[in-house]
Amino acid sequence: MAAVIELPDLETLDAEQLRQAVRQLAQQVKFNQALIDKLTHENGMRVA
Repeated sequence: MAAVIELPDLETLDAEQLRQAVRQLAQQVKFNQALIDKLTHENGMRVA
């Protein structure tokens, strides 16, 4: 399982820190979606 990114209190971050948090979350979403797609494909191959 992928590591969970812990978010700091967003209210205390400056603009650059917020951009970095968004970049990290976007990377995590991209990774998670790729993993979901891979597992869905592998599961489909088993059923077929």
